[in-house]
Amino acid sequence: MISKFAFSQVNGYAKVTNISDQTLTLSNVDETFDTFEAGEQVIIIQIQDDVIGANTNNDANFGNLDAIASAGLYELATILSINEIVGVPITINLTSAPSRTYNTGSNSSVQIVTFPQLGSPNFTTTADITSLSWDGNVGGVLAFQVTGTLTLNHNISANGVGFRGGNANGNTTLPAGCDNSVFITNTNSTGEKGEGIYKSTNTLHDFGRAKILNAGGGGSFLDAGGGGGGNFSEGGEGGWGFNCGAAGAAGGLGGIDLSAHITGGRVFMGGGGGGGQINFGGIGGNGSNGGGIVFVRAGSLVTTGTCGGRTISANGGGATNGVSNGGGGAGAGGTVVLEVTTFIIDAGCPLTVEANGGDGGNADGILIRGGGGGGGQGAVIYSSTQPTSNVTTTTTPGDAGFDNSIGSQSAGNGGGVDGQGVQDNQNTGLPVELLYFIAEANQSNVLLRWATIQEINNKHFIIQRSRDLKSWTSIDIVKGRGNYKGLLYYQALDQLPGDGLFYYRLKQVDFDGTSAYSSIEGVSIKVINAQLLVFPNPIVEQSFQVQLRGVSGQVHLKVVDMVGKTIWKEENTLKDGAYLLRKITTSDWPAGIYILKVSTNTQTWQQRIVVK
Repeated sequence: MISKFAFSQVNGYAKVTNISDQTLTLSNVDETFDTFEAGEQVIIIQIQDDVIGANTNNDANFGNLDAIASAGLYELATILSINEIVGVPITINLTSAPSRTYNTGSNSSVQIVTFPQLGSPNFTTTADITSLSWDGNVGGVLAFQVTGTLTLNHNISANGVGFRGGNANGNTTLPAGCDNSVFITNTNSTGEKGEGIYKSTNTLHDFGRAKILNAGGGGSFLDAGGGGGGNFSEGGEGGWGFNCGAAGAAGGLGGIDLSAHITGGRVFMGGGGGGGQINFGGIGGNGSNGGGIVFVRAGSLVTTGTCGGRTISANGGGATNGVSNGGGGAGAGGTVVLEVTTFIIDAGCPLTVEANGGDGGNADGILIRGGGGGGGQGAVIYSSTQPTSNVTTTTTPGDAGFDNSIGSQSAGNGGGVDGQGVQDNQNTGLPVELLYFIAEANQSNVLLRWATIQEINNKHFIIQRSRDLKSWTSIDIVKGRGNYKGLLYYQALDQLPGDGLFYYRLKQVDFDGTSAYSSIEGVSIKVINAQLLVFPNPIVEQSFQVQLRGVSGQVHLKVVDMVGKTIWKEENTLKDGAYLLRKITTSDWPAGIYILKVSTNTQTWQQRIVVK
């Protein structure tokens, strides 16, 4: 939980090394700014996956996408319990198993990020908010939720905290001429590749011109620029190099375009740029980091008064310049996901939401070398219609660096058209904003109440009950409102629990089949008196249910019409503590009034029922 509000970070992080049903095994836990707590929500996100397939040869096809697998998938989950050693979580048990498949192999990275609730219910920022930088295991994600109104008095930034850029190589003097055939190598004679959605563990893949999925490749001989990282659009190719020309262009290749796979439920950090190539001394340009991921959920987002403007951003970093050597490739823009119902932005304090690609580094000096490629644009995803009143949304590709100080340019800009990465009315991995869920005893029944602030793609809620928190039984389905902005209130009555402690949760299901679970509520029930319940009554759906509890022994049930003719009957034997539940079909009964008669060895009931 958050212990203070004057902060620059709000999240806790952990690498997930194994998933077994509801249990996550953790490493690399960072709880500096927020801790993992039972009952609180986390985001599970697949940052990297084994997506390269057979595209591993020393050619321009190295690093192409094979299949997207689970890369970029994410969902909300709720913590049930935590196992710790010396105060550090080693496993987390969720209230239910993840609804999506996540891979934790050697070429994959999954992390969980706390999703803190700020304010009660409203929250006003007191400092700029940022994220832990991605370190290869955790970080790069900034996430929080505000039930009521989020007043933005500061900026929210995941700029340059995404996939890491590659470094310029160590100084080399060989070969003396251009060489554009080195796509992969484990020697640092060329620039280092950036980092992307494939977790590379093979050192042979570290250097060379080829991109590695959405990460830019390194510049090759002679003094060529690094390639830009990609995300919603591809990164730009690095500048050609010293005396290489178009035919011998040796710049790093740009990271790939992932736009075909980006949705509200699948998002990526920006790819890192490749490093520039150094030859005959001097300084080479390092590739820059991509933008991270921002998740913000709020009922309303507000700015007030007069200010210089507020920003929510996940921009790629600008690469460093080379001095008489190749410039670095820029990082791609990351992703901003805004699950916000209403934007109220003051004209005196406008809001900018952006996920722009960074600019490639220059190759400073008089002689032509190779500038770095521009970073591809990122994505901005709105759950609602894109706001335009005092709000500017941008996803722009980065510019290429120059090949020399005079302004020659052979490197490529980041790809795509400005604004391509802006998507609105998207179904996100944060599908329904649940305000509360309450289970409470109501005589011998359990009353379940909940409310939502916003619903997106919401098909229905399934009410589930458990005795042991392991086996769950679905007891009712309540229809959702699909897409709705504003408060909605729901309730249901569980008339069948019996004696003892019972646990309840909601399973919220989207039209596409994805689902999420609420927190778990426990209720103790004690049945003292014998009780007969008949529902519904009147009967309009061709059936009704009879429940009898608090009795034991022989039970006789009979339905008669108004002239005393028996329409239906049944006998049962109940043990102590058991209850009777029967569904009786009325499809072939004429409409009218009937009498249900129930008798035991000690008691008799008669209930008038109406069939319509």
